Amino acid sequence: MPGSGKTELGRQAAGILSLPFLDADAMIEGQEGMTIAGIFDRVGEEGFRKLETETLRGLLDGAAPEGAGAFVLATGGGVVTRAENRSILTALGRVVYIRRGIEAIASSVAYGGTRPLLGNQDMLFKLWAARRPLYEDWAEDTFAVVEGEAIGEAATRLAELIAERGQQ
Repeated sequence: MPGSGKTELGRQAAGILSLPFLDADAMIEGQEGMTIAGIFDRVGEEGFRKLETETLRGLLDGAAPEGAGAFVLATGGGVVTRAENRSILTALGRVVYIRRGIEAIASSVAYGGTRPLLGNQDMLFKLWAARRPLYEDWAEDTFAVVEGEAIGEAATRLAELIAERGQQ
């Protein structure tokens, strides 16, 4: 979900594990030369989802950073809405759902601006209702964000989960 902490938790967990960190949205912005909001304005959600799938397929085909056997990848919250994306991500490695309470997300997320699908709180709750079952059914692991926990502590817990699961 948007506002769950995927990017920051992923970045810090990757640092703890000495793994490369990739952000699918940042990769798309770099390829397109514009922000996610700009891409949505130009090609709409479906056009963005196609770019997202192409980016993920590129990672599957070996477009990860040189020498990156393993890496931590953060995706946009809507990646789960396409079955093809779910299949690609499963093929790339272990999928962890970052679960944060909807009330906490609602109180901390910025509406509009850089988040084109979040014009208001009602839109957030609709996204959550539609996406949550997909995340829960598909992800191999769930990482629960503890409200009030320092981001560094949460990232350490996430890194421990990734390391533990990587051994299995």
